[in-house]
Amino acid sequence: MPFLNLKKINTTNLSKNYNFVFATNEILLDTALKFLVFYSLFFVSSGISPSQIATLEIIEKTVSLIFEIPAGILADFFNKKTIINLGYLGVILAIVIFIFFRSFEAFVVAEILWGMGMSCISGTNIAWLSAKTSEKEANELSSHIPKFTSFTSIIAGLTGGLVSNYLGYGYAWGLLVVALSALLIFNIQNMEDDELKVRISWKEEIINIRTKLKKFFGKSNLEKSEYLKTRFEKNSKDIIKKETDELSTFEYLRTNLINNWRIGLHFFLIGTFFVPIFVFWQILVTNNFGWNLSFLGFVAGVIYVFVGAGSWIFSYLSKKNWKAESIEIFNSILMVVSSLLLVLATHLEFGSLINSIIFVLGMLGIEASLGLFFSSRNFLINQDLDESHRTSVLSMYNFIRIIGTIVGMLVFGKVADYYGLNNAFWVPVVFGILGLVNWIITKKTQQKTP
Repeated sequence: MPFLNLKKINTTNLSKNYNFVFATNEILLDTALKFLVFYSLFFVSSGISPSQIATLEIIEKTVSLIFEIPAGILADFFNKKTIINLGYLGVILAIVIFIFFRSFEAFVVAEILWGMGMSCISGTNIAWLSAKTSEKEANELSSHIPKFTSFTSIIAGLTGGLVSNYLGYGYAWGLLVVALSALLIFNIQNMEDDELKVRISWKEEIINIRTKLKKFFGKSNLEKSEYLKTRFEKNSKDIIKKETDELSTFEYLRTNLINNWRIGLHFFLIGTFFVPIFVFWQILVTNNFGWNLSFLGFVAGVIYVFVGAGSWIFSYLSKKNWKAESIEIFNSILMVVSSLLLVLATHLEFGSLINSIIFVLGMLGIEASLGLFFSSRNFLINQDLDESHRTSVLSMYNFIRIIGTIVGMLVFGKVADYYGLNNAFWVPVVFGILGLVNWIITKKTQQKTP
């Protein structure tokens, strides 16, 4: 396990080894969430329609997006590890609501809590690691973690499927509460003061929070306003990077997007393509092929592992000196062909076994395509890019991708309601074709440019 760096671990106090704590946290969290690869089936069993499922996903994505900056402010005001722990509490509370309150309105509340909780965990986790280690070490550690989560995904998917198949969804969600609670306790045990750099107990942290709250509320309204304004500006700059002397960040982003609007369109179409497939494919195979949850969980785990194939394809094409546009054309073709296989498997009768094989091949292609996108996006964006703006530009395009996800889920959900779920899978095919046309035109345009 190269990311653990065993020689540096102090066995008497693991909380001092930030790599160990961070890596364990990330692997266990990913495994716990992959335990519920079939959550869309849980929604269906609770009487939620496809358009309502799409709405719930949109709510969660929107809350996550909006809450990212406030989570950073809270992490600075209190303690990064404390905000991470509050994030886990939010997710656990959301799961409890899912278990005991089976209605659309209750699920909306749960998705809001889930989105807020995951924002606290994901953003603050990286900030906490970066504050404890060098940027190079943090990037190296983050690159190693997927190698382990790929294998834990299979175990998590199979276990979650078995529990749900034989005991029911309630027990599966309940076990996830136990797992996340254990992870929360692990975090609390390894909590330390951001400023003093020493381990503290949860009682000491509560005292710290009370002290900071008293200090804050003891300020005048003007002082409170100035303080919050300063914090907001600081955390906004952490996310969209700092301004340069020559050109402000916002002006640079606007100019970059105008000059590279086809890349913006690419990220938008990527958002419309992937998420609807990953949300609804479990329902599709259950309705069409009659897979039980045990088999579904195992197949889902295997499919998630295949995301590594995308990284391998990117490495191979890069060594062959393929340009970014050619790689994206290849990936767009892979997306279209893979999504067509999903449609083919659910619209033509070749027999249950053959149809299932065709569908799995399509999902493997979708997963590989997703891995290729994540591997190639930096290569695509970083061409002729000012070093000081790299993070802010990537954040802008990721924001555009989330907007695409919202649009894709809205369209997919409505089509599924009116024309059936099988026909709704034509929606990603259409968006995939639009993406392919976008890159073909881009490449031809560049060839004509002297």
